[in-house]
Amino acid sequence: MDGTLLRFWNGRIAPAFQLPVSAPMHCGEQNMTGLGPDNTSREPSGGNVGANRRKKSGGGEPIAVVGMACKFPGAPDVAALWRLLDAGKNAITEGEPGSGVGRIGQFYPRSAAQYPACRFAALVDEIDLFDAEFFRISPVEAQFLDPQQRMTLETCWQALENAAIDPERLRNTRSGVYIGISNNDYRGVSLASASQTSEPAASLYTVSGTSFNTVAGRVAYALGLEGPAIALDTACSSSLVAV
Repeated sequence: MDGTLLRFWNGRIAPAFQLPVSAPMHCGEQNMTGLGPDNTSREPSGGNVGANRRKKSGGGEPIAVVGMACKFPGAPDVAALWRLLDAGKNAITEGEPGSGVGRIGQFYPRSAAQYPACRFAALVDEIDLFDAEFFRISPVEAQFLDPQQRMTLETCWQALENAAIDPERLRNTRSGVYIGISNNDYRGVSLASASQTSEPAASLYTVSGTSFNTVAGRVAYALGLEGPAIALDTACSSSLVAV
């Protein structure tokens, strides 16, 4: 977290959600430095700094966030997400079921859908622009690939770019992939589509393209990693448990 994001956290996010004002660490340098509310260094006085930190955190090594990437409704990257939060904007989209206009009109083709909730959705843009060839995935396999798996591959690569890490440096290393993931609504859509064809590829890729246990493996395979590749589903706490 650099100084700009830290000031945004301390000035806007923390007070709004009654969170601790002091960010836990600064990760712009190899030697992590604790920061106070005024962004100044706050090292423990005396003794071994690393030992003091491990004692406070329960014995584990500090976690350094050296790169970030995201794809949210109304925010295709980290910078756009901070702008969205800073402006206090709402990324929820409203549409008319049965109108044929926009994605809500396409999702609900019948105007008889009277439930008010059918008019609102949080939609990720350009989900159909996944570059399957870049990740060495065939077109037929990509067709049955859960959007969660597509976005995971894209954002993992973008996070490495954000951290200025050459992916080739990680190849054949014991680097691990830990992913929090929950819900696989796309499996129902894929199964319905696969049941209408006799092609064996559809049945095979429907399983591999919508299973949680293949998500982390895809990232590890794409980057040539040889460490643990684990997908964790603990419902709403999946991401936190993965960290």
